[in-house]
Amino acid sequence: MSEQLVDNLLPEHHWPEDISLPGEYLHLQTIARLREKPRDIIPGVCFENSVGMLVAAPYAGKTLLLLDLGLALACQQQWLKWMPVVRTPVLIYALDSPGWTTKEQTNCLMAGRGIDPDHGYDSHGETYPYPFALVTREAAKKQFGGSANIMNPGVYARIKEDALAFGAKVIGIDSFSKIHPFDEIKRAEMEAVMTRLEDLARETQAFVLVLHHTPVGGDGRSDGVYAGRGSSVIAASLDFLGVLTKDGRRECKLDIQKGRGSDEEGVYTLVKERVPDHPTEPRAVRWVLAPPKPKKIPQAEVVWNCIVGELADNMLRSKAELTQAAFDVGVTVDIGNYLSRFVAQGLLKVPQRGHYMLTGKGKQQS
Repeated sequence: MSEQLVDNLLPEHHWPEDISLPGEYLHLQTIARLREKPRDIIPGVCFENSVGMLVAAPYAGKTLLLLDLGLALACQQQWLKWMPVVRTPVLIYALDSPGWTTKEQTNCLMAGRGIDPDHGYDSHGETYPYPFALVTREAAKKQFGGSANIMNPGVYARIKEDALAFGAKVIGIDSFSKIHPFDEIKRAEMEAVMTRLEDLARETQAFVLVLHHTPVGGDGRSDGVYAGRGSSVIAASLDFLGVLTKDGRRECKLDIQKGRGSDEEGVYTLVKERVPDHPTEPRAVRWVLAPPKPKKIPQAEVVWNCIVGELADNMLRSKAELTQAAFDVGVTVDIGNYLSRFVAQGLLKVPQRGHYMLTGKGKQQS
């Protein structure tokens, strides 16, 4: 290709020193100087001016987990594996359950965390109440004169005013279907709702965490695909997405599928642990991370390690002796197939019938 043709395809262009464009555009120099990531609430999990969602099937424990997160933030206690940066005011709208059940759950969690609500916390020689506020379903109906539809300008303004007055940096909403009147599969309508939640997060500089349900018949197991009910525009608008699935009587799986700027994405096993012998609350409970399960060693590896121990120093052992040694370490199946496989691989040799020794290759692999 000639130089002239290259010049024609890629003409030299000299930008003016002062570029004036309509609207707000960022040039590379400006982008390099901007560091505008909102302040962390829990590093790697949630931050101010963001919207998150926790998706789960009914009775999976999402309300209990939201309340536990709120208490951990308000009391600056560890939540699962994470520690809040500072004590954080929390405002929760519990719209999906009767008020008495939400209060019972909160009391059980406070007892499990060892929180004394009458004492509060001390700061600079003064005692203050924990910054945790709960709006029950019944209170919300009175407060809003009906439903908590955030698409209603009056309801939205009241939630925003209350959050600003309380100084809330986390606003929990249980649940998504209670704050709008729309069909959740309609993209345009869901986009409007998500925009309203983004406005609430921006205007209060809070983390807005909304609980949502899986589709009817769904359990939240999604293999990385959006598991919640309704349009995928819901997930696309989120800064945080967690999916909670029940896994047995007391265990749940928390799958953090999306976290902007986070490296905490992954699946965590949670245990709803009873606190025995609590002096005032017999149903005291707390959420904890399940300890990692020990890695299961393949049985072939167990058998091989056992054989290596028995045949060290050029020892010769019969199949019966090796079978007994394997049984002593928990192997209950016939090891004959393993012995044949190791012989075929050149790891063992059979100098006399029914007796085994390590080969040179076997000694190297041991």
